[in-house]
Amino acid sequence: MKPLFLATIVFFIVASCKKDENNSPDPEEQNLASIFIDPISNISGDIAYSGGDIVDNGGSPIDLKGLCWSTSPNPTIDDQRTNKGSGDEDFTAEIFPIEFNTIYYVRAFATNGVGTAYSDEISFTSTNECTMNIFDGDVVLTSQSEINAFGLNNYCKITGDLVIRQPQNTTTDLITDLSPLENLRYIGRLWVDDTTELEDLDGLHHLSFIFDSININDNVLLANIDALGAVDSAMTSIAIRRNNSLINVDGLSGITTLIQPTGYSNPPHVYISSNPALTNIDGLGGLVNVTDDTGIALSNVPLITQVSGLSGLSGTLGNLTLVNMPGLINLEGLENIRTVGGI
Repeated sequence: MKPLFLATIVFFIVASCKKDENNSPDPEEQNLASIFIDPISNISGDIAYSGGDIVDNGGSPIDLKGLCWSTSPNPTIDDQRTNKGSGDEDFTAEIFPIEFNTIYYVRAFATNGVGTAYSDEISFTSTNECTMNIFDGDVVLTSQSEINAFGLNNYCKITGDLVIRQPQNTTTDLITDLSPLENLRYIGRLWVDDTTELEDLDGLHHLSFIFDSININDNVLLANIDALGAVDSAMTSIAIRRNNSLINVDGLSGITTLIQPTGYSNPPHVYISSNPALTNIDGLGGLVNVTDDTGIALSNVPLITQVSGLSGLSGTLGNLTLVNMPGLINLEGLENIRTVGGI
């Protein structure tokens, strides 16, 4: 009987072990986390805010979470992103830095041991609001070194004039690059004069408000003024004169209105003169609101063949001057002007 008794004991021990093994709980299944994104808020200049709500960590600790964004849809953590650390807690984050007046796509993300999960995508458009430093008064920049130094101060507004004027006959520290001024949003009058190496106005591309006037004169290599394309404020005058390489004035396309200067008797006016490479004035096509005493003067622009860029003008002009334009084929574009004080 003893062998049978021992066999019975061994059987129950083995069976008991197998039963314990069968009843062991399965390890928790791990998945990607689940995360929602908060609405975009407080959009201001080069910054905006959002956040993420982690609904489920997927059964694995959250090692990294934050926001990612791009100017293209479906941003990932390989694009620009914020890092809000680890853990399952909801978070708020800055979307910074961003370009002004730009559409951005944003997703919240959470990374656990399985991988990175993303929220649905939302988009927003940044503003052109001045959120940096303001310079009170006029600014005169006469060399590339001065432009570079001024740019380091992160000014976004100049209450007075911005004068970029290279001294005549200088051969050192020439003005070649306006990109250090890229934070500027608002200025008074703009003057760009007497440069010999400046080819474009890139760096002024965030300007949206110029108070009073635009003056671009005597620049040897300046080929375009496209960087002014975001400017849509009313002007009292526009003067584009003696720029040997200027091909077009497309950078003026956002300007729709000419107004009477406050405190001055001179009427509003547009002067485009002595630009031998200028092929068209289509950039003036946005002009639709002008006073009855406004003056328009085109002279010494031999390559211009038509003036359809003035087709938005109607009613009465104070003065219209077309002088030394041997390439001009017709006057199409002036049909809506009923009365001219002088022509």
